[in-house]
Amino acid sequence: MQRLSARTVWYVYEAADSFLSMLVFTVTAVYYVTEAGMSPLQLVLVGTVMELSVFVFEVPTGIVADIYSRRLSIVIGQVVMGVALVLIGSFALTGAVLAAFALWGFGYTFTSGALDAWLADEVGVEALARTYLRGAQIGRGFALLGVAASVTLATLDLRLPIVLGGVGAMLLGLFYALEMPETGFRPLPREERGSFAQMAHTGRQGVRLVRGRPALLGILGIAAFGGMWSEGFDRLWQAHLLEDVALPSLGGLDPVVWFGILGAGSIVLAITVAQ
Repeated sequence: MQRLSARTVWYVYEAADSFLSMLVFTVTAVYYVTEAGMSPLQLVLVGTVMELSVFVFEVPTGIVADIYSRRLSIVIGQVVMGVALVLIGSFALTGAVLAAFALWGFGYTFTSGALDAWLADEVGVEALARTYLRGAQIGRGFALLGVAASVTLATLDLRLPIVLGGVGAMLLGLFYALEMPETGFRPLPREERGSFAQMAHTGRQGVRLVRGRPALLGILGIAAFGGMWSEGFDRLWQAHLLEDVALPSLGGLDPVVWFGILGAGSIVLAITVAQ
């Protein structure tokens, strides 16, 4: 079966991923606060659990992309993230949301790095910059559409954008399985694949290297504290607007509409700055 070109698949990824991300995450904060009744601590824990999941599984799941198949790793990750989003939208319970985001982080590690490595394998290093630029332009346009769709669906039911975003993510995984070419990657021969003991040994060597280099420890410390700061801001600013500041009732606009306006405004600003 003749598959689509790598560039076409990448542009579809940029369009679909941007659309689905804005479809889901434009309204999640409102959903967490109004439907799941989550406290500020629980909101921060959502991000913490997700980040810990990514940290724990990043290396083990990377084995799939580096040894077996980039496409397989991307498909697995896309489907797992889609399932997690469906669970988040289906069960407005703090425990369910935390567990689903841990699952989402696990799925994300399958795609982290694998998509970029796949694109480099398929189009070559020389064409990467041009492909990334064109993909980013497409992505911003579809992100705006995602904001509009999210607000429209959320005014009917806050769960709809999240659940449909999850279903869309799973369908995107199916699209990858059917159309994503993989001509530039060669799986590692079975005899050259390391055992888990060898991988653990490599991991221990990495830990010793970091411990022996103060500069590396400093970089890790900066990243850790920066991540803690950003998680607090990323998870709480929307709840702060909802609970403490109170969005203006101009025209009787629903809170999700205001967050749609803010999201669309940030995308338009990014487009303007990039010109």
